Amino acid sequence: MKKIILSCACAMLLAFPMEAQKKSAVSFDSYEWNFGKVNAAEGAVCHTFKLKNKSKEPVSISKAIPSCECISAQYPTTPIAPGSTAEVM
Repeated sequence: MKKIILSCACAMLLAFPMEAQKKSAVSFDSYEWNFGKVNAAEGAVCHTFKLKNKSKEPVSISKAIPSCECISAQYPTTPIAPGSTAEVM
């Protein structure tokens, strides 16, 4: 009986974050970008993602956490109004 209750509790805890992701306040035009073959001698490469605020309140980006030290992000420091778009490079 304890195993069943514990299993149900774990399943519910795993389901809540997934549900929260579905109701995200923002959406992007794409979530990944493939630069293909990059020649480092030619300099840095970048891509601009378009973000849309789908919520009814302003949204602010407090920080970006890159997956690698070789990546940096430029994003708006002012709040993004409801229904507005912004660029994240």
